[in-house]
Amino acid sequence: MELRQLEYFMVICEELHFSRAAEKIMVSQPNLSQQIKLLESELGVPLFNRIGKRITITEAGNLLYEQSKHIFSHLKQAHESISELKQIKGGSLTIGILPGDADLMFNALLLDFHSTYPNVSLSLVETIKVAEQVIEGIIDIGVTTSPNPDEELYKYRFFMKSSL
Repeated sequence: MELRQLEYFMVICEELHFSRAAEKIMVSQPNLSQQIKLLESELGVPLFNRIGKRITITEAGNLLYEQSKHIFSHLKQAHESISELKQIKGGSLTIGILPGDADLMFNALLLDFHSTYPNVSLSLVETIKVAEQVIEGIIDIGVTTSPNPDEELYKYRFFMKSSL
């Protein structure tokens, strides 16, 4: 079963006419009919009752039509989600910090991030188990003092002790 066949099938269901469906999707009527016959052959059931030039949808056709609407809805959502991800339009970011570490400098960084990415939902979580919660996937990023060495963590030093 190919997505193209499902697209053709859905247009026929909406038009209830092979020639009008073919015109709508700009394919030849014989090609459209052939693709539907291949789909019916693969499924082993007729999808349409053909009465001269008039057609009706069979029970199997109705089932496939309903499922096809869900399939294309999910595909559309996947495309939109990937597009948003590429453009960083949405999503969420959970940052774990040690209790009491949400000082003004860190807040300024969050405000800068939020102004750059306004549709990303930011959450700040105070916890004493920052490294563990990053590893467990409870939080996305952890800001802490030197965590226990762990191969699963990537460390980035924000601040260095002054030698003065």
